[in-house]
Amino acid sequence: MTMNSNGLPNFSHIFIIVMENKEAKNPLLEQEIRDKINKLLEARGYPVATSFDKADYYLFFSYGLGEPPRTTVVTQEYGC
Repeated sequence: MTMNSNGLPNFSHIFIIVMENKEAKNPLLEQEIRDKINKLLEARGYPVATSFDKADYYLFFSYGLGEPPRTTVVTQEYGC
């Protein structure tokens, strides 16, 4: 597999569409986030599909406002 200029796999022939939640409580924020994701994908060489039918992959996203949930992860200490 070839790599693009950012060192990521070259998927120039695979199209991605960023899905928008039509039931979002804040549709303006939803569209702004979707547009930013599209710009980031394009900047890294990933083509963004213009329609659902032309997409090979569908990217769903979610976000939250307010205090993030707290989680604890226990891992083995390395190098000891």
